[in-house]
Amino acid sequence: MEIPELTATQLSIITETVNGTGAYSANWMRGVENTNALVSLGFLEDITDKCQEALAQVTASMGRTFRVYEATKMAMQMFREGPDNKPN
Repeated sequence: MEIPELTATQLSIITETVNGTGAYSANWMRGVENTNALVSLGFLEDITDKCQEALAQVTASMGRTFRVYEATKMAMQMFREGPDNKPN
């Protein structure tokens, strides 16, 4: 059994996510593989279904579809920077 590793790109995605808005929208620039890896490791949760109303407006105006992901509690505890990052 292999121990999963984060790539530099995946680390950047999760760090930006937990220290920014706590969510991000996946696009081809970030790569589906990176997003899927972070979901399978339990660092991101797909919340697209919870955002359908807002996404419908964005999709209509931009002509693109999006998936929206939120950092999990585990990711927030592991990757959040600053003094508020204390174990519960």
